[in-house]
Parts: sequence; structure tokens; C-alpha cells
Amino acid sequence: MVLLSLAERGFKYVTDWANDDMPYMVTTPSGRLCAMPLTYEWSDRHLLVQHSLTVDDYVEQVLQAFARLSAEAGQYRSGRILSLSITPWILGYPHRIAALERLLGRILAGGSVWHANGMEIVDAFNNRSASAT
Repeated sequence: MVLLSLAERGFKYVTDWANDDMPYMVTTPSGRLCAMPLTYEWSDRHLLVQHSLTVDDYVEQVLQAFARLSAEAGQYRSGRILSLSITPWILGYPHRIAALERLLGRILAGGSVWHANGMEIVDAFNNRSASAT
């Protein structure tokens, strides 16, 4: 079983399950793993390569997703995760990198975003879950 193998090896989270937009815990015989959201629909590969969107359309789609998640976070008074899969040989090209900088600048400009790595998110999720019990 893959989950058993990951938990046995000390992994705390996985990021390849695109079945939810919030983290949740999975219990294995070797311990718990956090299933972190991965939204393939917002990946540069999906939007720029498979759907042939322009880089400006890519930015707009991600900003629309961000606006929706921000509204949900405010409504439910809890965080939301906007996961962006960025491929260096797609969005990292010199003619596209400025769009990524513009996108991240607009997302971070409001001051309500916590940009974190996976382990920071897992720790916060675990602390919140522990305080709720």
C-alpha cells in the first residue's frame, strides 16, 4: 500500500490527490498523512499547454479562482488553499515569467494571504484540528 509506505518513511503529507480543496487527514497503520489539495485545473500545463490559453487568460483564470477561495475563506472564517502547479519549462520561459510575477504580486497584494510550504500548512492544519477537539 502506497500510504503505508509513505507514512513508514516519515512523510507527513501527500500532494497528488485532486479530490478536495481543503486538507484532510488519512489514517494508515503506520501513522497519519495529510492529503493536501492539488488543483490540476489551475496548473500551467493544463491551461497553457492543453487548453492553449494565452498567458493573460491563465492569469485571469487563476485570479478568478483566488477570488472565489478568498470569498469562501471570509464566509466560513477559515483558510483555503490555492495550489499552483508551475512548470519551469512552461511558465518559466522568459516570455511568460513576467505574467507569473504579476499574478503572484496581485495575489499577495491584499495582505490576507499566507504563502507557506507544505509542512507549514500541515502543522497549522494539525494545530487547528487539535484545538477543535
